[in-house]
Amino acid sequence: DKCPTDPEDKDFFQDDDGCPDPDNDGDGVLDGADKCVDQPETRNGYQDEDGCPDEIPAKIKKFTGAIQGINFRVNSDALLPTSNRVLDQAVAVLKEFPDLKIEIQGHTDDQVIKKGGKFADNLELSQARAESVRAYFTKKGLEESRISAKGYGDSQPVVDANGLKGGKLNAARAKNRRVEFQLIGAVK
Repeated sequence: DKCPTDPEDKDFFQDDDGCPDPDNDGDGVLDGADKCVDQPETRNGYQDEDGCPDEIPAKIKKFTGAIQGINFRVNSDALLPTSNRVLDQAVAVLKEFPDLKIEIQGHTDDQVIKKGGKFADNLELSQARAESVRAYFTKKGLEESRISAKGYGDSQPVVDANGLKGGKLNAARAKNRRVEFQLIGAVK
C-alpha cells in the first residue's frame, strides 16, 4: 500500500495502488467537480471548469482571434463608424454566452508614431485602441469584469514586413494592424 494513511477511493481507476486518485483523467479538475471523470477537459477558454472535452461553438469561434472590420482613425484610438456592425455582433454573442471572459488585444504595424501626437509609441496606441473597444462593449451593457484590454504594439506581427516595399509592405502593415479577441475563461 503506497498510501497507508489514506484510503483507496475504489473508483475502478488504479485501485491496486492503495491511494486515492483525486483527478482520474489528469485534466486538473478534481473528480469531485469533474463532470467527465474519464475524459480530460479541452483547455480552450470555453467551459474549462467543467472537466469535459468540448468544442467552442461556431458563434463564439467567429469572434476569437483577429476580427475583421474593426478599424480606427489613423494614429488614433477613435473607432470608425464602419466598425459598429462587427462590434454589435460581438456584443450579441457575448450577451448570449454570459459566462465568457475575453481579452481584447490591440496590435499596430511597425510605423513610427509621429512626435507631438496623442500617443508616444505603438504600445500606447494599441493599448488605447483595445480600451476603446472595451469601452464600446461596456457602453452596450457588457460587464467590465468580463472584458480586459491589452495593447501589444508592433511586438506580435502576423506578417513580417521587413524588406517589403510598395503594395506588399502596405498589405503586410494592414494585416498587422488588428484587434484580436481571446477567450480567457469563464466568469466566476
